[in-house]
Amino acid sequence: MVKLVTPDGGLVSAIVPGARRSVKRFSNVFDIGNRILVRVAVRKRGMARVEAGKLLDGYWPLSQSAAGVAALEHVVELARRFSAEDHAEPEIYRLSVAALEDLAAHGVRPRVLRTFELRLLGAAGLAPNLEHCVVCKKAARENAAARYSVARFGIVCSACTPGRELTELSAATRAWMRETQSAPFGELFTIPAPAGAVEPLADLLPRQVEYHLGAPLKALRYARRLVKPDEYHGVKADAG
Repeated sequence: MVKLVTPDGGLVSAIVPGARRSVKRFSNVFDIGNRILVRVAVRKRGMARVEAGKLLDGYWPLSQSAAGVAALEHVVELARRFSAEDHAEPEIYRLSVAALEDLAAHGVRPRVLRTFELRLLGAAGLAPNLEHCVVCKKAARENAAARYSVARFGIVCSACTPGRELTELSAATRAWMRETQSAPFGELFTIPAPAGAVEPLADLLPRQVEYHLGAPLKALRYARRLVKPDEYHGVKADAG
């Protein structure tokens, strides 16, 4: 049985008869993270069946290191958990493919992983509010630091949430997030980040994703256990 993230049908659960026996039809097709072309027969009753499959890209460079495997599994996990059955999610599919292509071509970089997480939230209608206080609606100062609330999906002013557990966003971090949220898709993974702007988001954005999902991210748990902090950019021993 496989779960497929598709651009037109959302998350598709299907069985693959003879997948273990038929090398000719399904050799290396269903490894995790593969981009594939499949022919699926949808039944009125019971699960869909995959009748044929072709491998388009296996993102092989990512399989050469623990950091690469961790990054691939992180992207795939989020693509799957943000997709719903019988609901087209072309933006989530397109974003996931673009992230894997960049990671495979240029290596595991924190900026790419944070870009993927931030735009994935936006594709799901959960883009963090970085323009004004989400409580009183007072506009935040341009090019200024701000405090961010995971529970409220945005920045809050000190007058509205005194004493709460908040994350400080520097002016550079907030500016990079705003630019990334509005960037054209073709430029998405090329936006430069000032020194120190992305590092705080290695904890914040995964926490925001986990808050929405209501459960921890399994791939990040794997990365924290098996990958040394200096080998996986952006994944720390006790932070996202």
